[in-house]
Amino acid sequence: MKFPNAAKGIKKIFAAEIFDLIAVLLTGIASLLAIASFASAAEKSEFAAGISIVGAGIFVTVAGIIAIISLIIGIVGYIQTAKDEQSFKAIIYLNVFAIIIAVIGGFFAGNQTASTFIQLISQAVSLVTTILVVLGINNMAMYLKRQDVVDKCEKFFKVIICLGIVSILLKCLSAFMNNQVAQVIAVISVIAAIVISIVQYILYLSILARAKKMLNE
Repeated sequence: MKFPNAAKGIKKIFAAEIFDLIAVLLTGIASLLAIASFASAAEKSEFAAGISIVGAGIFVTVAGIIAIISLIIGIVGYIQTAKDEQSFKAIIYLNVFAIIIAVIGGFFAGNQTASTFIQLISQAVSLVTTILVVLGINNMAMYLKRQDVVDKCEKFFKVIICLGIVSILLKCLSAFMNNQVAQVIAVISVIAAIVISIVQYILYLSILARAKKMLNE
C-alpha cells in the first residue's frame, strides 16, 4: 500500500459526500416548500403558508445537522489524505473558510438576499473542493500507474465542473423569483438544480469509489 493515509482519508471523504448528498436533497425540498409558502401567502392561504414554512424549517434544520456531520468527517479525511498527497492541504484551508462562511451566515438567517449569497459562496467552495479532490486522486493514480483511474478522472472532470456551475446558476435564478409566474420558473430551477446535483454527486462518488479500491490494493 503506497498511500496508507490517503486510503483511510478517501474512505472518510466518500462517507462525507454521501451525507452531503442527503443534505443537498433535504435543502432542495426545503426550497420547494419555501416557494410553496410564498405562493400560498399570495393566495391569502395563511394556514398552507404556515405549514410550508414550518416544513421548510424542519428540512433546513435536519440538512444543517447532516451538513455539519459531513463537514467534520470530510475535514478528518482531508487531513489524513494530505499526509500522502500535498494537494489536499489546500482543501483543508478551503473547508476552514467554509466553516467561517457558515458561521457568518448564521447572523444573516433572516435576510434572504444575504443568506442566498452566502449559500452560493458555500456552493462555489464545495465545487472547488471537488475539483481539487479529483485532481489529487488523479495525481496518486498517475504515480501508481493506474491508467483506468486516470481515464475516469479525466472523463468526468469537465462534466463535474460544468454541472457544478449550472447548479450554482440555477440557484441564483431560483433565489430571486417573487411573482407567481416567476415562482413557476423558480420551482423548475430548484428541481433542475437538485437533479443536476444528484448527477454530479453520482459521478464524484464513482471516482471516490474507484480511488478507494485503488488505494487499498
